[in-house]
Amino acid sequence: MSQKIATILFFLTLIFISFPLSSQAYCEDGSESSIEQYGITWTFDKEYQCGQFVNGDYWVVDEGSGVNVISVYPRMAIANKSDLELNPSGYLWYDNISEYWCISSLKGSCSGYNWRKYDSNPEGLYEWYIDDLHKVDRPDRAVEIGNATRTFSNAQQNGYYDNNDFFMAAGSSLREYDHGPYVISGEEYNGKPAYELGRILHGSMLNPGVGTQSYDSKTSSFDLAGAVEFPFLIGADKSLVSSISQIKAECDMGIQGPGAYDWTGACDPFYSGRPMIKTATVLTIVNSAPESGTFRPAFNGNIKNYYREADINSDLIKNLTPTPNAPQNIAYYERGLQRPWLMHLSDAVARSMHPRLNMFDYHETIFSFLKDAYLLTLLDIPDKNNLINLLIQNGIDTYGLVTNGWGSSAVSKNQVLFACSLLGDINMCNIYLDGTSKTSFREDWMTYYPQEGTSNLLSSVVAGNDVKPFKVGWTGEGVLWRQDPGSASEQEHLHPSEWSRLQTEAGYIGGGCKHESYRNINSANWPGIAMVALSLGGREKWNHDVYFDYTDRWMLENFFGEHSAEMLEYCNSTGGTYQSAGSAFATEMWHAYRKNFGCVYTDFDSITDSRIYECAGLTFSCNDISDCSDYPNQMALEYDACSL
Repeated sequence: MSQKIATILFFLTLIFISFPLSSQAYCEDGSESSIEQYGITWTFDKEYQCGQFVNGDYWVVDEGSGVNVISVYPRMAIANKSDLELNPSGYLWYDNISEYWCISSLKGSCSGYNWRKYDSNPEGLYEWYIDDLHKVDRPDRAVEIGNATRTFSNAQQNGYYDNNDFFMAAGSSLREYDHGPYVISGEEYNGKPAYELGRILHGSMLNPGVGTQSYDSKTSSFDLAGAVEFPFLIGADKSLVSSISQIKAECDMGIQGPGAYDWTGACDPFYSGRPMIKTATVLTIVNSAPESGTFRPAFNGNIKNYYREADINSDLIKNLTPTPNAPQNIAYYERGLQRPWLMHLSDAVARSMHPRLNMFDYHETIFSFLKDAYLLTLLDIPDKNNLINLLIQNGIDTYGLVTNGWGSSAVSKNQVLFACSLLGDINMCNIYLDGTSKTSFREDWMTYYPQEGTSNLLSSVVAGNDVKPFKVGWTGEGVLWRQDPGSASEQEHLHPSEWSRLQTEAGYIGGGCKHESYRNINSANWPGIAMVALSLGGREKWNHDVYFDYTDRWMLENFFGEHSAEMLEYCNSTGGTYQSAGSAFATEMWHAYRKNFGCVYTDFDSITDSRIYECAGLTFSCNDISDCSDYPNQMALEYDACSL
């Protein structure tokens, strides 16, 4: 293949993956007996009234006796382990047309099937034969491979048809169940990942809770008991989440190994701990047809609240002048929010569940995406209403997540605050004040004032930190960052010359220098998110003032300019993301507009142990503020930086 053709095919692949495909529109006539979305098809026992929510997801009306979902494609079928005893290990075999799942005791011997053209089907359609007497009877899944007939040897093999339906050689038995197929070994073949016998694929869940998932057994916290068995009768106010597993590698990442494409068309690593789900979508059963312009209710948990576009308080939407590096491709952000984000595993293990074609998988890229998307909503640009709607939908889903349990550590508090502020839902906005939220947020546990430090490692270098409570950070700042609470994870109260003690005395491999690298990863994307929360009046509802002070410190402290010598000597570090808001656009926005939305933390007075703020051009120290009347202006009074 010429380089020119290869380049064209590469960019066509990006277009194919990155943007929604043109597909059949459903429910235009008001009812359907089946609905397809993102490659997932729900089939019902009859036609039901149906339609779409604001974000394009489908609803189906329960007419009184429930909606009978008789099947979901990709269908889930299990071949028991006992069925495969003659061929206890299996390998993936690939050619340049498609993938074939094979069960074989020898690498490379996944063969034995003949492509034969249908006699009664259109030109170019072929079907599987195991031998002349045993045809694989799946005419609805025939594969178009041109005019070639592919013939292989050694017919007595078991395997998977290319839609993952299991087939077996003559004389074998097959038991079918309603959960995903048991497949493949734990080795690799030709650099492609193969999976252990027992992987379960393409699961569906109803009103999923938080802490487990039933989509794919290669993903963390798998619980087979939560998988929906079809046919299944679903009543009103229920959310059916269906998935497609990422079965195989799609691209090569060189030294990093095999990869699979994400929603932007980029090749992302494909191995244990990384996303094993390709995509997912939500079908909502309702008791009556929602009004046009209704948002889909959250899919996690049993409470289904229905909000409308008409509920949006447009007075809160800003229209600021765009900065020079403002993104022009708003469709990119719309596509990244189009599909549901699965976040209902706790902490970092949720990464393996984040669907590749729905969202980014790592908290850094998720926060980076969100901060620019939120900042775009502040600008005076055309056609931003759809982006706002999609961010509201994302926030509604996040509300359902965090009120049902401890979700992914890639969740931002602002996801809920953005939605509740614009929708005017006080109960939703109060979840961080009244304890309704059950999720811990990195924005909270990572930011703290020195006196809140929990480390038992005292400093012999930083003045005032030889006893607890600690007084100040090693750079003289009064607001700090930590990976987690505890001796192994707090480094900023210690001088860099003492950071190795986190390893030698507290057991954290890499010590404080490793934590400092994570400080860069986390901090850079926070200032933009904090500013959007402030623009909506969300500081009080956020219920963690130190987060906003810390993001101001991050942007204003000339950290590397003043402390490069220590970083080089003790951490061998020559740079970082300090004073960056994660993108040129976000950095511009912070400098242009941050002061519009409340007081800015500027410094710390170590003599009086007081934070210093600037409010509407006036600077004050909290040491001088003992009463609300001491604040120098209205902005300072409303912001209440000193927490009177």
